[in-house]
Amino acid sequence: MAFHPEVAIAGLRALIPTTSEQAAFEDEWERNVTTRVKSWTVARQGHQSLQHEQLQWEAHVVEYVNYISCSKSAVKTTQTKKGAGCKVPGGLPIWGPVFNPPSFSDILRRDSHVLLNRATGKLDEIKPDVAYIRRLTVIHPYYFKSLQRCPRNATHNIANDGWQSTGSRDVHGVSQEEAAIGYQIRQMSQLQGGGDKREVSYILLCTHQFGVLGRAQAGLPYPSAKCTGEIPHFFHRCALTRDLFNMIVELRMPLTAMGMATHIKQLHLLQYHQKQLEYLQFVEEVVSPLQKDSSQSKLVFSHQFTVHPFSAPRNPKGYSDNVISHDMVTEVYAHFGSLRLQESSKYMQTLEAASLSFDHTFRVARKATIVAKDGKRERVWKGGMFSAVNEKNEIVLYRFCQSGANDKFGESLAGMRQRLEILGVPFDLIVVACNCCTVAAAVEKNLPGSFLGLDLKHFKGRYEAVIVGGVHNPHRAAVLRDIVDAILESPAEDGRPAKWRQKEEQEIMLEAMYQKWLTCGKVWSEAAARAHAIQMGHVRKGCLSRPRSDIWSDGSRIEGSHKGWNSLQRANPSGYQTILFLASDHVLRRNI
Repeated sequence: MAFHPEVAIAGLRALIPTTSEQAAFEDEWERNVTTRVKSWTVARQGHQSLQHEQLQWEAHVVEYVNYISCSKSAVKTTQTKKGAGCKVPGGLPIWGPVFNPPSFSDILRRDSHVLLNRATGKLDEIKPDVAYIRRLTVIHPYYFKSLQRCPRNATHNIANDGWQSTGSRDVHGVSQEEAAIGYQIRQMSQLQGGGDKREVSYILLCTHQFGVLGRAQAGLPYPSAKCTGEIPHFFHRCALTRDLFNMIVELRMPLTAMGMATHIKQLHLLQYHQKQLEYLQFVEEVVSPLQKDSSQSKLVFSHQFTVHPFSAPRNPKGYSDNVISHDMVTEVYAHFGSLRLQESSKYMQTLEAASLSFDHTFRVARKATIVAKDGKRERVWKGGMFSAVNEKNEIVLYRFCQSGANDKFGESLAGMRQRLEILGVPFDLIVVACNCCTVAAAVEKNLPGSFLGLDLKHFKGRYEAVIVGGVHNPHRAAVLRDIVDAILESPAEDGRPAKWRQKEEQEIMLEAMYQKWLTCGKVWSEAAARAHAIQMGHVRKGCLSRPRSDIWSDGSRIEGSHKGWNSLQRANPSGYQTILFLASDHVLRRNI
């Protein structure tokens, strides 16, 4: 419901018994609004919007909140216990904490005579000023109970210290800019020193960078967990609505900061043109009766009246749209990412594993670059990203490597061993890799006693590479099916893991498979004999068998996880810090 100052004044005036007191109430209201607009205009010179209609409407909102929260004595409301606010009679509308401005349709529905010139009583001009007023969020203890307690000791030892001296603060929104005005709260505390107690006060501003109350002088940030969904996020350089913040953190992973800012700009332009259309329809509805028949018009027009044009989007005295920039998108996500990085690190320290499948992926690591002195981008993580998943398909560790040497990912395996020691989990893991014999030394060193096997996907892929014609060979699907049947007794299905054959049985069936398609002809290439001999060596060593079949240990899901990793910052370079934030956020989203 839109906030109309005249409706608020009429509702509050009806609660005052005598006519003289009603007149005094209205005079005081208008006087306070005028004074507040003047003081805000002086304080905002040079760095904030000076749109007069916005400031005047906000001043009416502030005055209304002062009365509704028992800050004024003219309106008789029911006072409750300290910190709980006031009880307002049922006939009085209660707006807030988000105040929506009136629209053109609201003006026509209520009383179109508000467009008249008060001096002449005629319609001299039509202005689009109503479309320039932004939605306002009022951060006041009356609406938010968390502001009624001290952020340091959770007591009611605080006192109200008036409104923000510069008026509202600009807030970036999803489709249009908004505003937020905060209350100043004085925190009273007693410090003891030298045997004497002295009282010290701190001013806490509700629109500060750190959450609701912000960081006091030599104080602590207010716990962000107590912020409700209607309070915007405040940063040092900007503020943004909860919807925009959620949009950034949800859609930032596959996009770039510039791409995100461009999409938001398009939404702002769409809203701007919709406001323009509403203004044109409003003008047509007001003027059309005069053009058809002046006797049917409810308004008295001047002989010459002016229809003011709609302002440009960035006009500071008009629509004053200021879309969030790409560097602010980066700063917002960096703030969110720093919290996710800590959360992800603590979360992954609790993950166990009975089966461990690991592999490297290089695409996401190549996106992280640094800019050299000559302006060229250089890659440092040339070893790709090493990651591992457990039997539950949870990412249990990841690391960006500067080289592909075994000692690089071996350090990650050593960290996994330390984690399992702390959690009291035995080391007899089933470790699955695409190059089992190459990494055997590193696995034995850091996870002694573990079984090391080869994943079926790469094993099958090495046979697929020596099929004549590749995907165009008509026997390809049947060959791959026979390879799987030679290794597995039954595939994974219906939530059950695959059952693996013993290595002796695998050797017999795999050799029969190779001879079957060798006799068929037009299946194996010249390199097939060497590839088959190498893979038979893995089978004889037991790399394709498993000590247990009650857990998932096929190793194919680590390849599926690479799709998620490589979708980060899709097809665009990134800085190291940003890619680390994206990686930690990805782990939490995928696992949880």
